[in-house]
Amino acid sequence: MTVQAGRASSTPPAARLVGAALVGAVGLFAFSFAVGSFVVGSSARMPVTTYGQQVSLLAGAPFLILLGFAHLVTAAGLAAGGRRVREAAAFVTLLALIVPATRAATLLVGIDPAAGQPTTQSLGIPVLATVAYGLALLLVRRSRRD
Repeated sequence: MTVQAGRASSTPPAARLVGAALVGAVGLFAFSFAVGSFVVGSSARMPVTTYGQQVSLLAGAPFLILLGFAHLVTAAGLAAGGRRVREAAAFVTLLALIVPATRAATLLVGIDPAAGQPTTQSLGIPVLATVAYGLALLLVRRSRRD
């Protein structure tokens, strides 16, 4: 809550809104990946030799939808929640920061457990997610001091 001209305003600070928007944007990316996984995985025109990949794409879609929903709930908590809700949402964002940061670090040193061989490809998404989560945390923490 901010004070403007002697009266209380329920509008959250802009920094907190931008931080919440970053977390929400990651959630929207998860939703778009879920839709893409479902569309590609359920395509009837795929060759029979790619059946295993189709099944894994279809199996991952519900998880991505839940992940996107969790991000949107966290973003709402960062933007409009009370003090304790915001602190809990910031903690969840901090935990979420660990996952892509660890993935980016393993790819930077050339380890990719999914590929089974050394690689540094597919580094962009973990780095962007780490930057988004980190920037969101900085903005939310900054707005707490204001």
